[in-house]
Amino acid sequence: MPEFWLIGVAVLVNLVLAVAGFYLAWRLWRWRQELMALTALLEHWHGQLHQGVKAAFIEPSQGRLAYLKYTYGRLSQQLQMGAQVLTWVGLGWRLGWGWWGANQARGKVTYRRHHRRHEKR
Repeated sequence: MPEFWLIGVAVLVNLVLAVAGFYLAWRLWRWRQELMALTALLEHWHGQLHQGVKAAFIEPSQGRLAYLKYTYGRLSQQLQMGAQVLTWVGLGWRLGWGWWGANQARGKVTYRRHHRRHEKR
């Protein structure tokens, strides 16, 4: 008699899982439909935008172009300085790690360096 009870529980659990799976698949299908509608709307807007934009609005003026060149030059200098700082930090890290590793080697060793078969008897 207890086996029938276990089989009933297993069947009930499988039914619940199947219904939950179907519900999840339905929700994902609905979400896909909504995303496809949104994609179509965005593509429509994108096409409308490109039809209405004139090339004169895109091209920067001479003053704007000079400002962009100036800003790019400053950013380039800052990137070079940042790269130098990172190089020095990396060097310091390596030197510090080497010093720390050397101090650890002088301290208590918690592992064997050689396998037993390589030890001299």
